[in-house]
Amino acid sequence: MFKPSDYGTVDATGSASSRAAIQGAIDAAAAAGGGTVVLPAGTLKLDNTLNITTSGITLVGEGYSTLLTVAASVTNKHVIWIRGTSGTPIKGVGVFGVRIQGHGDDSGATADRHGIYVQWCDWLHVSDVWAHDCTFAALKIDDCEHAVVSDFTVIAGTRGTTGGWYGIEMTNFNKGAGVRGYSGHHSLTNITTHVPEHSVAVYLCDDVTVDNVTATGGQNDYTFNWTGAQRVSLSNFTCNTNGGGYVFTEYDPTLGTSRACADLVFANGYCKGLVTAAAVQIRDLHGAYVTYSPDTRFTNVTMDCSAQTGAVDGIFADSNSPRLRVHGCNILSPIRDGIRVNADGAFISNTRVYNSRGSNASAGAINLTTGTQHHIQGCRVETSAGNGIYSNGSYVSVSDNVVSGCTLDGVVIAAADNIVRNNVSMVNTAWGLRTGASAARTRMVNNFCVTNTAGNFTLSGATPFVDRNNRGVTADLAARSSSFTLTQMDYIVVVDAASAARVVTLPAATACLNGKTYIVKNKAGSANNVTVSPTGADTIDGAASLTLTAGQFATITTDGTSLWNVY
Repeated sequence: MFKPSDYGTVDATGSASSRAAIQGAIDAAAAAGGGTVVLPAGTLKLDNTLNITTSGITLVGEGYSTLLTVAASVTNKHVIWIRGTSGTPIKGVGVFGVRIQGHGDDSGATADRHGIYVQWCDWLHVSDVWAHDCTFAALKIDDCEHAVVSDFTVIAGTRGTTGGWYGIEMTNFNKGAGVRGYSGHHSLTNITTHVPEHSVAVYLCDDVTVDNVTATGGQNDYTFNWTGAQRVSLSNFTCNTNGGGYVFTEYDPTLGTSRACADLVFANGYCKGLVTAAAVQIRDLHGAYVTYSPDTRFTNVTMDCSAQTGAVDGIFADSNSPRLRVHGCNILSPIRDGIRVNADGAFISNTRVYNSRGSNASAGAINLTTGTQHHIQGCRVETSAGNGIYSNGSYVSVSDNVVSGCTLDGVVIAAADNIVRNNVSMVNTAWGLRTGASAARTRMVNNFCVTNTAGNFTLSGATPFVDRNNRGVTADLAARSSSFTLTQMDYIVVVDAASAARVVTLPAATACLNGKTYIVKNKAGSANNVTVSPTGADTIDGAASLTLTAGQFATITTDGTSLWNVY
């Protein structure tokens, strides 16, 4: 053990600098090949940075009462600087049980001054540390491997309004170009921050685990910011912002690389506060903004966007972020869409969007703006100011969802080759389920639509497939007493021709899928015939029409080209 008092004067009152004594103890431990420097309780003023450049050095204080503070008159200094060299990193350095105070400029203008700055140091361990008044990051870990940080708290400052600009920043100084590649393998646990920008930022680092984070104070940007990071997991997190967004993933060419994020996980989080577009940063502040980040997953995350302003969403996945996964999440009161996807392969399941405030007729609380091979399954959309679910992607499965209370339509299918099955759509002001003109070959199976003001179902796309188990449409057994044209929603029709002959017109065969079937019956006791007439040049068993006398019925099926067959 090495005591600073053995190497100089230690003034625990903070009246004079204790830096020479503490640095002397660190240097003595380094000369001995490593050791523990024991810091006393008290205010230990520093007139310069404490430097650790040798492996195996540990600083141990007595907890919050051990304050390492840079003199207010000293600017542009780290409190502690731990560093090896690019080719020869040091190892096994620890900082335990201390409080760090920077010199108080927390404007973020000086991006290279931090509370603890760690560079080229592997197997770092930082625990039971408090920090405030740091210029930029309370803790910056740069081009390191296997750092462990636990019980790290960034608190509101006394020299500035917050604990610093960033909480913890993990980055890669060589931007992946060095022999170490994209360094990482870090573990952060039990982190509490009060900062105006990023609580935790991961730049160009891989294989990072962040668990149990509480963040407050964010106002200018996103609370959690991953840039060019891969295989990063954030779990058990709470953030309460004061003007910023919650989660941002990106690549940033200003860092010297266009490397995208990948395989990011956000699990078990609760986010609330003011999310506003009127911030310092020029980018839009969604609840979560996922860009250049394939295979990103949100699981059991609640995002309260009730104070959100601007043209932004709850979760927005840009076109360069395919295979988004959202499961078990709650998106509350987003200003526009709850979830908006501009990429391929999204899977949104067991998620609730409540009170989405966007009213665009070409969008929805869950909005697939483009792309292919999406799944929306087991979700609940309630009280949307626009549509509930809007699918403008192709080869999309929309299944087992409940949509209610939307000002526009419950479910809208706007593109081709969607499968819509086992959904409930009710009490919407417009239609329960609507397909647009471009929604060819929509397959509708076992959906239930009821009490929708404009109507329950309306189909505009070509050649839909509508099975008989959709409910809320024209009943399986419908009675008619006048001439009419069959729709895609009809199945069994009994025609009363008691007072006059009736004509039942079939839709064009080419507007139906192969196998589309109707059953038409002339009601028993009718005094007149019912004529079943095809459209245009279509035929019924080669004939121009089919006549049904009283009590007769016919099962009529099309081949989807120009022929109707009677069975």
